[in-house]
Amino acid sequence: VMDEKIKVEITNKGWSGWWIVLAFFLGLFLSPHKVEAKEIRIGLIEYGVTAANVCNAIEDGDLISLRTQGGSVEEAHALADCVRSKDVVVKVLRAYSAGAYVAFSAKKVCLVESSTVGTHTPYSEWPDGSMHQLTMKQVRGILAHWGKRLYQQGYSADDTFFLLGLTFMTDSGSMTTINRDKLISLLGTRYVGHCDSVKLKEQE
Repeated sequence: VMDEKIKVEITNKGWSGWWIVLAFFLGLFLSPHKVEAKEIRIGLIEYGVTAANVCNAIEDGDLISLRTQGGSVEEAHALADCVRSKDVVVKVLRAYSAGAYVAFSAKKVCLVESSTVGTHTPYSEWPDGSMHQLTMKQVRGILAHWGKRLYQQGYSADDTFFLLGLTFMTDSGSMTTINRDKLISLLGTRYVGHCDSVKLKEQE
């Protein structure tokens, strides 16, 4: 027969062991821990696909690497809203067409030596890949929407009209790129420097 004092001692030791294990796992879940920031790469801005995928993956401190020929205007605006909702840096490698909407909407932008941003008059594309010109009313509607967004995001009237004019005056089949000095000037305080010098945050 086990002595009553020994039984109590064994029971108490067992409970203290469980408390140690429980405290360990609670510490893992509840204590702050660092997570390494990641780079999310964006290519084709595909309607109904790109923004949702990025929004599901993006977290504060991430780097959004933008190398795109463009894509859906509507999707680009949705993507821009997603990017603006987080504390991220957009690394501009190439931002053509609809990609320019994302580049100019970002709160923080870094550039590399070969960064290029280009714009042209919007157009639609048939399923076979052929280009279809929009009506003047449609183009004006798209540009008015972008202009309103730029103004709301803090761009001056002069800079807003410059971007809208450049877009409108460039034929759909062409591309006008913005030189680096002008690009940095347009971005203003949104420009955070050369991408090599930008340190990503560690998430807590």
